[in-house]
Amino acid sequence: MGNAASSPLKSSSSSSSSSSSEKNQISKGIISSRSDSSSRLLPALDWEVISSDPLSRSVELRAAKEDKACYPLDGRPEHGQFINSQGLTLHYYIWYPVTSSSSNSSNSTNSSSSKCCCVKKKREDAPAACRLSGTPNFPFTSSRSAQQQQQQQQDEQDVVEELCVHCKREAAKNSRGVVLLLHGYQSHSRFSWLRRYSASPSVRRDPRIHGYTPHSALDKQLLQQQQQQKEQQQEQQKHQEEEKDVGEQKTSQEQPIAVRAAGSTAAAAAGAAAGCGCVGCLGTPQYRGSIVESLNLSGFIVCCLDMQSHGLSEGWGGCRCAVRELEDLALDALQMLLVLKRKMLLLRSSSTSSSSSRSGGVEVPAQPTKEEQQLAATNEQQEQNAKESKQDEEDERQNKQKDEQDGEEDKQNAKEEDKLCLLPIDSSFPFFIVGSSLGGWTAARCMETSQDTALLLNTFPELAAAVAAAASGQPAVAAAAAAESAAAGATGGGATGGAAEGTQVCAASDACRLIREYFFLRGAVLLSPMFDVEEAKRNVRWTYTRPLVQQLARWLPHMQITRNKLETKFETETEHRRRDPLYIHHGTRANTALQLLGKAELPIHPEETAKINEKCCKSLLVVHNALDEQCGIRGALSFYKGLSGVIDKTLIAVNAVPPSSSNAQAEPAAGASAAAAAAAEADMARSEEEFRQKVPLELQQELQQQHADLSLNGLDVHHSFASETDGDLILAKVVQWIDARAP
Repeated sequence: MGNAASSPLKSSSSSSSSSSSEKNQISKGIISSRSDSSSRLLPALDWEVISSDPLSRSVELRAAKEDKACYPLDGRPEHGQFINSQGLTLHYYIWYPVTSSSSNSSNSTNSSSSKCCCVKKKREDAPAACRLSGTPNFPFTSSRSAQQQQQQQQDEQDVVEELCVHCKREAAKNSRGVVLLLHGYQSHSRFSWLRRYSASPSVRRDPRIHGYTPHSALDKQLLQQQQQQKEQQQEQQKHQEEEKDVGEQKTSQEQPIAVRAAGSTAAAAAGAAAGCGCVGCLGTPQYRGSIVESLNLSGFIVCCLDMQSHGLSEGWGGCRCAVRELEDLALDALQMLLVLKRKMLLLRSSSTSSSSSRSGGVEVPAQPTKEEQQLAATNEQQEQNAKESKQDEEDERQNKQKDEQDGEEDKQNAKEEDKLCLLPIDSSFPFFIVGSSLGGWTAARCMETSQDTALLLNTFPELAAAVAAAASGQPAVAAAAAAESAAAGATGGGATGGAAEGTQVCAASDACRLIREYFFLRGAVLLSPMFDVEEAKRNVRWTYTRPLVQQLARWLPHMQITRNKLETKFETETEHRRRDPLYIHHGTRANTALQLLGKAELPIHPEETAKINEKCCKSLLVVHNALDEQCGIRGALSFYKGLSGVIDKTLIAVNAVPPSSSNAQAEPAAGASAAAAAAAEADMARSEEEFRQKVPLELQQELQQQHADLSLNGLDVHHSFASETDGDLILAKVVQWIDARAP
């Protein structure tokens, strides 16, 4: 891997001048947002650098006004960027749990709250969704968290626009861990993991019975069935005896009323779907009611990464949705973990005491006058003495401020020196990773790649220098010099010098232990991981088209070879994709298609799954829909079976149990005729046959042999759980799983 990214972020010395020059270099190399790569991208964003970490090649940014305008309901996360091993700038977001000091500083007088200097805005002036779209109805928000949220909303008079450093430190010290979320292909972080309002469908859809027929078409089918049943009942009633004529008339009068009632229900659902036209009803991602908020309420810090060429991150060749190597995504995720662990160590190790002791006031020198002198002194002399005393007081105050500034500079230099040191890892502070679809593939590959210490040290030369300094006991200045030489050698001399340095470091067992500690995960969650793409290969006839795609990837790697398909199994989701400015709205490029279809199965190879053990990941949760038509469940099952080195592992297979005939027929049998019951029974038999074709009996038996959790059935989900009708039930399982494995 190349190390071109190391040049914009040179390791600085402890002097303040080098720190400022480093900040200028970072500003030139990171903050620029490329808007020419896609016409759908946001306008050029004016980011402001707040702080930097040379070891992880990252900076913290102040949110741009244009970004706030495009995503006004995102909960105002902390923004940041880092330069990856290819020299691309990747964007990330961090949501901190709300601390008491940040939420009640306006009403509190204690010392902790007095240090809060968060940027706030009046609640009535802050953007908000309407009551319909802004009210979450998600089950994964526990009653305890709901009470906390309600109390917080009552106590807060202001909305926090930007957290101060003090509140971030308090949140880091009081948090239970960090959760990193990785999105899927063509999406981005806020679109995938924040809640987007969609009206509840008027018809309950069970994919095992109805398949993925659109809700609107399913609603029409049910209305037609009701009308047919009414017509059959009307024909039967015509042949009844004359004493039942009154009953027949009542029934005939009720028929149009029932049909109109059903039609009015559909019309009401359509009106609810349209909403009032506010930003919430239009599907703008909202922090409130999302899995991000749920994890924050549970005490976790949440981070989301826009993977390269997605969202606000740059792409290979300056193009959107363009990936050179799929392996690069795993290295980006590892670097994101490095950024997070460095950031949490610096925040949690910072002193909460005040930076300098402040006296209540400055002592005024006493006037050395005597009674006879006071009697003899004139008014002019008294004024002169007063001026002199004020001047002395001002000089003393300035000297004290200068001493405090010198102390702050010394502490700042010490902090800059700490940034170049490899701080010890706190093993009691857990880190989790959650990936969906392509993000699930990235999370799995991230765990496997974390065991290749030589590759990591060659990819991150600054980290390699810090590890070498820590292993040899060198001071921070030596670590800075080593980092500069490693970065210069990677930029000028290619990968040879970095490889030699990496080999030397890997020879020391202490260095290997330190590097593995930095990438250790307490748990990993894979949602619909992209391991099985056989369905996509069949659709494009991959056996015959692969040679052509290989040639196109070589000579025209950025050429779009597929049409843009935003259609999903959910009509509202499709509309949200069209409206979002950062969602990828074009087809797949040649090289990206070759990488996706050619390397999807790489993480499930036995030699790769054998790398995952409890030294890199303690616990694992895999969730997959058995009826997923985009990524098959067999890949997730193969990956799960190969994890012999992980004891705490769970596989949840959604919609993996055949539909029950009795439950499916309960509704039509309640008031339907024999003909309607027979038709329903025939439909059920047809549905069970189609289900057996998608989920064969041997697959069901294999899931049972692996002790998979088969309790989630009849859920209206397909692939991207976080944005689908019943996906909240799955997210509830994820939050509970993480909560049970954190201290």
